[in-house]
Amino acid sequence: MIPLMTKQEACAYLRVSIATLNRLIRAGLITGSKLGQGVRFTPSDLEMNVKSAAIVPKTTNERKI
Repeated sequence: MIPLMTKQEACAYLRVSIATLNRLIRAGLITGSKLGQGVRFTPSDLEMNVKSAAIVPKTTNERKI
């Protein structure tokens, strides 16, 4: 069986606050499964969402003078 996390557990896993997690859910950056009145998350879903939202550094265009 796949382990499911509550919002509090997901926050601890991602090291973010509940407000930040709620903001990420509303923005569609993190998805979960609604079970009853709560939302549950799998560790693999959280990891995929974090990887897809990773910031890639910009390359600089250096000019030769």
